Amino acid sequence: MVQADELQHTRCLIIAALACDPCDDVEMVRKLVIKARDAGADTVKLTGKISKSSSTDQGSLSVNDLKSIIKTTEGVEVLIAPYDLEVVRQLSSMNFRGWKIEPELLTHLLLLKEVASNRRFLVAGLAGCTRRELQEALVRLPQDVVLLHTLLHGESDIEVIDVAHMVALRSHGRRVGYADNGVGKNGALLAVTLGATVLEKPLTCTGLGSGSGKQKGLQPDEFRMFVESVRSLELVLASDGLRDPLPDELDTIDQDRVSIVASQIIPRGTVIHSNMLTFKTPGIGLAPRFLPVIEGHSALYDIPEGAFVTFGVID
Repeated sequence: MVQADELQHTRCLIIAALACDPCDDVEMVRKLVIKARDAGADTVKLTGKISKSSSTDQGSLSVNDLKSIIKTTEGVEVLIAPYDLEVVRQLSSMNFRGWKIEPELLTHLLLLKEVASNRRFLVAGLAGCTRRELQEALVRLPQDVVLLHTLLHGESDIEVIDVAHMVALRSHGRRVGYADNGVGKNGALLAVTLGATVLEKPLTCTGLGSGSGKQKGLQPDEFRMFVESVRSLELVLASDGLRDPLPDELDTIDQDRVSIVASQIIPRGTVIHSNMLTFKTPGIGLAPRFLPVIEGHSALYDIPEGAFVTFGVID
């Protein structure tokens, strides 16, 4: 049987993955980091490489770029996605949140060992790896790593079964999360419902002239609405499962509910028993929960068959 504490939802960590070409303008990246913070992201993912080439390494920052952003961007937690061992070694003394292992690097076992030894918060993206590759990675990753179920196709293609694989990852005894590169939010919201502890979504900003314009991601206002949707969903999951009816639902509820009515003619002075009563719609009279209260009282007036029984007709 599922225990109640297994169903309790904790607040998701929301990662903004910067969808831009930061090689052109580090200052633009710094501004986008601030926009991510203001949009409600808990942390921002930055990708770093030792060697860069404009043709193959778009989207990565040098170690010096990363150091500059970490030092000068106030109030923002940063997650570094390293592509080189040297990036980890040179940044280990810096003050930032943790590491993100991208799916394509899950088989880089030396990199896994290096980030694990650094003992920071760690997220490992999973996409395209085999069971053997995952097992080899888990041997080198700490117990508190978050396994991030990662979808590489667009939001319009996401189905329930795509997200459900995230739940199966729990069999490895680690926390799980979800990432996709789409601009929609349904897949991520479903993941939250299924117990994701970390979400990753791309963030971009056309107003900052970020790269070639081919990068896809949520605009800051869209990202803010996405975060608000996640937080609203978390409130529902943390509640008792009930909500107050909406105003436009009240009439329908009244029409569908039942009231206590006389199942026969009840003459004046008759002591009322349950076999004299039944229920019918709409719910404009006394609800069935008042049946024990009515029983044993006498009718003050003749009550016709089918008439609503109210407190006004009993003593």
